[in-house]
Amino acid sequence: MKLTDNEKRAMQRLYKTCLANMGGKSLADLLDDFYAWVDIRDLMAGGWTRHEAAGTFSALDEKGLIYNAEDDDNPCWCLTEDGAALADTFTTI
Repeated sequence: MKLTDNEKRAMQRLYKTCLANMGGKSLADLLDDFYAWVDIRDLMAGGWTRHEAAGTFSALDEKGLIYNAEDDDNPCWCLTEDGAALADTFTTI
């Protein structure tokens, strides 16, 4: 799968955020206790504007790396397991 540099940086940021949120250090930790909720604010904290973050989320969703797990009471986005595994392969950009 071909990703832009922006998408790679975003996936790295989201992956690292997920690991930090669940106290893990590796993909195995994350997959063992899959705490993979993400939000555009995670990208905004990394320097993306709201519009850039929303557009990046849309692109990552189209590629199947994140998904909208929204229900009526609790809208949220999550990394897919494939997205987490892919982000784990990236070196620091």
